[in-house]
Amino acid sequence: MDRLKQLQRKLLKKPEVMKEYQQVIDGQLEKGIIEVCNPSDTLSHPNQHDYVHYMPHHPVIRQDRATTKVRVVYDGSAKSKDGGFSLNDCLQTGPNLIPKLFNVLVKFRSYSIALTADIEKAFSMVRISEHDCDSLRFLWLKYPFNVNSAIIHYRFTHLVFGLRPSPAILGAVIANHVQKYHARYLKLVHSLNQSLYVDDLVTGADTVESGLSIYHAVKGLMAEGSFNLRKWHSNLPQLMEKISQFEQGNERDSPMAQTLPTGTEPESKILGVA
Repeated sequence: MDRLKQLQRKLLKKPEVMKEYQQVIDGQLEKGIIEVCNPSDTLSHPNQHDYVHYMPHHPVIRQDRATTKVRVVYDGSAKSKDGGFSLNDCLQTGPNLIPKLFNVLVKFRSYSIALTADIEKAFSMVRISEHDCDSLRFLWLKYPFNVNSAIIHYRFTHLVFGLRPSPAILGAVIANHVQKYHARYLKLVHSLNQSLYVDDLVTGADTVESGLSIYHAVKGLMAEGSFNLRKWHSNLPQLMEKISQFEQGNERDSPMAQTLPTGTEPESKILGVA
């Protein structure tokens, strides 16, 4: 509760950040990523009180981002005042399903035409068991600009970025989804296994036609699992122009899609490497 009040005081000094912070939470609620819960409600488990946990949260501001500049980060490593365990202390990391960065970048540089994208809010696309939702609660304010605002209790229904096992869970879900197409699209599945780095797609082609074919195939395959590939980039303006036209058409059909730049940016980092 103290951290929530401290957060409110901090955000009240930056009204524009507070407004976007509220928009992020409203968006999560609208999409069903979080839900309102009663603090006294728990599932019918004999030791259910042991599974209730509240996560503090704070903003991370990225002015260099083209989309959301304010990100709400949930702290799974926060410990209680008495020095008890954090939520992450109680969770297993899981297997490392991420391909080696060196291999991904070397394969990427073998293409004459670069093609990259990322999965929109990838972690939030993975639903978690209802049994675990009460371990992922957090507090927020009904009226953020009112210092005497009532407090609302929320809980996550989908995977939270920042928890120790989250990368392994996301990797396992994506791998399971892609593997379902192994018999029909052997070459494509093999390429995805080498090109997907967490929520980033890093691949390429040798011609505009093959690049466009990869775009359609990968976009469609991932959409079957409700994963939206967006922020497409290429070093070839002709390919980006064609992809942008399709993306703009998707935007009219789906609010999840995003209009793209036409590849005119002077430089784009690949997995954090310029």
